[in-house]
Amino acid sequence: MANFLEVIASHRSGDIMPELDEKLTEVLRAVRDTGKEGTITLTLKVKPYSKNKIETVLIEDEIKTKIPELNKGGSVFFATDDNELHLNDPRQQSLELRELPTDKPPLKEAK
Repeated sequence: MANFLEVIASHRSGDIMPELDEKLTEVLRAVRDTGKEGTITLTLKVKPYSKNKIETVLIEDEIKTKIPELNKGGSVFFATDDNELHLNDPRQQSLELRELPTDKPPLKEAK
């Protein structure tokens, strides 16, 4: 069984395949939603299983994803000398706005 795909399919009794499929679907969904790049990385560690027999190896895996996120935007605040945050600039005067009544006659329908 020297074929890479056969080794991956057999690794952890095949449990890695649905996990990889799920991660790829997650990344693909986020890439399509955000229009940004995503990644999925499979790392295989191959190490000797015992000190005496070098022909026996242990394969461990790690699956990492980088899922793109939507831009969340931000909020603008004004900071005072006392390090307080305000939505409105405290150094600027506020205008007392009010609604004026309209004394326009109602519109007539053209025939």
